[in-house]
Amino acid sequence: MSALLSPDLIATRRRGDELKLAPLSAADRERAIEIAQEILYALGGLLGSTEEEVELCLGGIECTTREKKLKTALERLALSNSTFEAPTELAPVELRRMVFEEAARARAEMREKFDRKLVLSQVGERVGATREELERALFSDLKGAAELRAAPALSAEALVAMYEEAQLLGVFLRAVRVRARLRLENPAEVRTLFWKLKFRELLFRLEERGPGEYELQLEGPSSLLVSSTRYGLRFSQVIGAVIRAGATSLEADVLWGKSKRPLTFRHAPRPIREGAYDAEDDLRPELSALLESPLFEEKGIWVARASSLLHVPGLGVVVPDLEFRSAGSAPVFFELLGETSREAAFKRADWARQNPSSRVIFAASSRLRVSPEIFEGVQGSRLLVYPGSLTPKKVLVALQDLL
Repeated sequence: MSALLSPDLIATRRRGDELKLAPLSAADRERAIEIAQEILYALGGLLGSTEEEVELCLGGIECTTREKKLKTALERLALSNSTFEAPTELAPVELRRMVFEEAARARAEMREKFDRKLVLSQVGERVGATREELERALFSDLKGAAELRAAPALSAEALVAMYEEAQLLGVFLRAVRVRARLRLENPAEVRTLFWKLKFRELLFRLEERGPGEYELQLEGPSSLLVSSTRYGLRFSQVIGAVIRAGATSLEADVLWGKSKRPLTFRHAPRPIREGAYDAEDDLRPELSALLESPLFEEKGIWVARASSLLHVPGLGVVVPDLEFRSAGSAPVFFELLGETSREAAFKRADWARQNPSSRVIFAASSRLRVSPEIFEGVQGSRLLVYPGSLTPKKVLVALQDLL
């Protein structure tokens, strides 16, 4: 899903306390494809035009009042998949300074009428640009001044499909929490999906409901008390992965509209398996640094990405990031917690008390404001609270108590 739509561009209807998307009918889809074709055709002929000129031209594409929201959404998606660049590589702030200084000097020495073109030509010579190039570059950092360099490489049908995905995603971005039922027959699929969740530092809880059956609860952007834009972008990337991974049902508690009315949204995804697990690097940089550090090998400790899921009925599944081993010793697992929820650390403490046979180091930044004391009395597992950055040396000290 490559773009986000604001709530005013999402076609929904409400039935009681349930929110529903208004799907495109066959006739509406045919009309949407026609509008998309016009938008894409127009963009293809506007290369070199400014963003302001492009938007003005797209505004001339005719549609009915009923179709206005659809057309605006399609335009938004098409523009987000276009490439706009400054008309020149010259730095506009520095150019304005040079022009203003030259103009002031020329006015101070002026004996005849002030010659603006001469000022621009003189500055242009100094920076290796023509007067016309300098004119375009002077205010190229202002909104609407960027020029269209590449139109979307999309068919009209693909743009309409993107619109339908963006409609769905737009609802989930207003979620307080999302519950998903997943059927993942291959354990590697489970690990890959949840590495994606952990890589983006999302707040989630996983429960095993049966062989290959899992229930996933994700804390949505609207559950956060602080600005959720960055979390929302990460959340949007993962919702697509959850759907493609084999979600059989999705249910979201959303705050909808200006009044933020609490509603329930339910969605039954179509099964999409192809391409669900790509080769993206889904390991956080801190974990990659631990994997690549020579310190552990020097101490006779082997480190690798974890291949196990640790389950305690009623308390969820822990998906460790790494596992450490030394000769003749059982593995010690390692999970790096995100920095957005203190509650996750307390839940891990409850989990560890009920699972004394597992040895896990849970690492949390001191910015999370939790203390190792919450693990007091826990057998087998530890909470590593680290100030600043997570280093191999800090992990090694924690490992020495368990290996």
